[in-house]
Formats: sequence, structure tokens, C-alpha cells
Amino acid sequence: MSDTNSEQSEKSPTIEAEKEQKKATLYKTEMCRNWEERGSCRYGTKCQFAHSENELRKVQHHPKYKTEICKTFWQNGTCPYGKRCCFIH
Repeated sequence: MSDTNSEQSEKSPTIEAEKEQKKATLYKTEMCRNWEERGSCRYGTKCQFAHSENELRKVQHHPKYKTEICKTFWQNGTCPYGKRCCFIH
């Protein structure tokens, strides 16, 4: 095995652990789009998104969250991130 391959295999568990931790901190911090649009969700109780205001958890944002204007929204009138954007619309 080359040094490059061994380095990648050493980094992968760390990257995977970071992804899992991020998923856990975002768990039920947004409303389920299917639930909002259709009134149902195929994932049911296993869904990572909230199906009611009671399930919705508060998320900790960076201190600069939504303190600057979204340049994309300002220039184009739309933003691909929508309400998930970290900037002001």
C-alpha cells in the first residue's frame, strides 16, 4: 500500500465521524418538506426532520449568522439556498 492510500484510510474515519456529528447536531432542526407539502412522510418516526413545531429543535448559529446581505439574492433576486442561506435576503 502506498503512503497516499494509507493516509486516506487514516483520514476517512475522522471525516465520517465529523459527518455523523454534524448530522446529530442538525437532527430535527428543520421542518420536513414532505410533511409540509404533502402532510405525510415515508420515513415516519425515523425521519431526520421535524414533523411538528414540538419536534423542532433550536440550532446554534455562528455569531455572524444573517448579519450580511446575500450577494446572490441581491444580484439575481433568488438564492439557491433559500431559507437555509446564512445571509440576509
